[in-house]
Amino acid sequence: MRIPDSIFSHLKILVLESSDSLRKTLVMYLKVMGVAHIAEAANGQQALLLLETNAHLFDFTICDLRMDVMDGFEFLRCAPRARIGRVIIATALEDDFLSAAEEIVLNYGLRLAGRLTKPIDFLRLKNLIATASNKPKAKYVFRKRLPFQCWTIADLSTALQRGQFVPYFQPKLDFLTRKPIGVEVLARWMHPDQGMISPSQFIPLMESAGLIDWLTVELLHNVLDCTKKWYSARPEISISFNASPLTLEKSAIPNQWLGIVKEHNVSPERIKIEITETALPKDYKSLLESATRLHMHGFGLSLDDFGTGYSSLQLLSQIPFSEIKIDQSFVAAARNNKRSVVILNAIVSLARNLDLQTVVEGIETESDAVFFQQLGFDLGQGYHLAQPMAGDDLMRWLSAQQSVPLSGAEARFTPSQYIPR
Repeated sequence: MRIPDSIFSHLKILVLESSDSLRKTLVMYLKVMGVAHIAEAANGQQALLLLETNAHLFDFTICDLRMDVMDGFEFLRCAPRARIGRVIIATALEDDFLSAAEEIVLNYGLRLAGRLTKPIDFLRLKNLIATASNKPKAKYVFRKRLPFQCWTIADLSTALQRGQFVPYFQPKLDFLTRKPIGVEVLARWMHPDQGMISPSQFIPLMESAGLIDWLTVELLHNVLDCTKKWYSARPEISISFNASPLTLEKSAIPNQWLGIVKEHNVSPERIKIEITETALPKDYKSLLESATRLHMHGFGLSLDDFGTGYSSLQLLSQIPFSEIKIDQSFVAAARNNKRSVVILNAIVSLARNLDLQTVVEGIETESDAVFFQQLGFDLGQGYHLAQPMAGDDLMRWLSAQQSVPLSGAEARFTPSQYIPR
């Protein structure tokens, strides 16, 4: 009798497949792998009924997309996410369709383990399940916290008054040399009860409540205080700072920021302002004026999340940017989507013709780094290269890069605490 592989022996998997023969083959293969509990359904309605009557919480759902009665998309949209676990989508349609399907599944808020094309490669299926089951857990465990809608304006104002918002730094590395050439500043809320809170939990509310300017000024002072510790030793390291368009539409901002930089004796040429599209400006002309004046005084300008906003090309054509940042969604798409690769090649060509530096966010593996280097992108940023870190961790990390060759695994650094952006 075969002894089940310990990786699979505890798993519970739902197989949702319209073809009777393929469904039976999938179930048989999963049994051979040693999966503990397997349930099956021929369409979305059957699967929903099964979820209502089955006490199990599934670890994985293998979901056919093209089905009669209720297709895979309808099922995944309606299914309780806590019960279906990670999703593996399967279809005989072309790669472009699969890429769109992946995006839809992620928009449902589901965890996507991967995709399969038909006829199904069973070794790939096994590898997808094994990889997803063995993903390492984060080294820093966060306490459960409230969604950002539950924070009041008074909560955020008090936190600002008490200096609870601090900067974290994520390095940007040259793809070719793997040396750091800059850091991006990321806001963190050190809440006394809830622990460390990511910006997605408070930035939108701060923008709508009119507190984002206050936060930006506080962080800028804090960042420049931190950089004094390594400013003279590492003059080549630039500081990238996110700015909301709602802040930049105010005509007083260029003078205010220039005054803060001069107060800390830091050259504006060391600072890059990353213009984000988290909130659309009410006054585009004022945004254009502020950005241009900041550039005139020496600040660098970076267009963040290029290619994901409605106005990226308009901004690029009118504002004197020196850098564009490619959103991490392109990194995931480029692995399987030919269209994304064509678009990325076009972006590289566009950047070269406009004399712009290119940065790719979301580099999670060495293959990602090599792939984008070969495409011709300049800089990379992501957890494979370096995680966001506090100021003291950044100092140690920069010192370490000067004493050891910086390539592959040696380029990575794990600070004591971190949180995703």
